[in-house]
Amino acid sequence: NFKQIQGNIFKNTFSFDNQVNLAALSHTDGLVTLWDLKKLRAIDKIDMHQLDCRCAEFDPMGRYLVTASFDSTVCIYDTELKEQKMKIENHTDRVVLAKWHPIYPIILSTSADTTARLFGTVDFVNECLS
Repeated sequence: NFKQIQGNIFKNTFSFDNQVNLAALSHTDGLVTLWDLKKLRAIDKIDMHQLDCRCAEFDPMGRYLVTASFDSTVCIYDTELKEQKMKIENHTDRVVLAKWHPIYPIILSTSADTTARLFGTVDFVNECLS
């Protein structure tokens, strides 16, 4: 049996965690909603952006979300601790997409400023440069 999940109809994208227990939905009002798929209900409303949140994607382990917004920022959110870990403000125009690498701890973001940016942990970046 399928059950319809009701909620804000102004959604941009959605993503599932690696266990398919959670779904993250990005909204045009800048919010991200986390849904518990077993209970079919919203469990967290994440407010990290001032403008349209264009995407929300889980990392390969399913703990962290990366979000991209028209407010020119990329944010990382810890779904276990329920807190924002980082706000990256390196773009000068709307960020339209942010994605985790499937293996390495890096994020690629693209923006209307015509740039693509790679972000990673300090240890990983140092390892790549050595």
